Amino acid sequence: MNAGADVVALLRSHEGTSWTPRPPASASEVVATEKALGKTFPPEYKSLLMYSDGGTLRGAEARVFFFRIEEVRQFNGDPVWSSHIPGMVIFGDDLGDYIYYFDPENRLHRGAWAVYLVEKGAVSFDYSKYAAGSVEHLCRRVIHGDPLVSEPYLA
Repeated sequence: MNAGADVVALLRSHEGTSWTPRPPASASEVVATEKALGKTFPPEYKSLLMYSDGGTLRGAEARVFFFRIEEVRQFNGDPVWSSHIPGMVIFGDDLGDYIYYFDPENRLHRGAWAVYLVEKGAVSFDYSKYAAGSVEHLCRRVIHGDPLVSEPYLA
């Protein structure tokens, strides 16, 4: 099974409990966003978007509200956010104080497309926290009940 299929299978197995999906994104929307951002999304994130264009994942200690592809494009085009974490791809938040972002080029040395979270009031690399090595890893950590906000700051 490929990584894209794995994350979709994982989330499907939690529909109605910890995962609330949305209707799928179109391939053209995904491609347009990749082009606008100058990034090629990893296969597992594309698979997630093609299965559910955004959605909410809730665990005992963390939650992720995955943005719709249109919101990904808008958020990353907004200098209020993107100027503080240049080169990163913001893809969601926790419906509260934190945003989630990808490191597509491994600038933070935890792997290309690793996932980080940072408080909305202190958006910077220094105040970021490593969350997971991939979307699937992030989903597994949330479902497992890991307290992501308790991770140490990068600085």
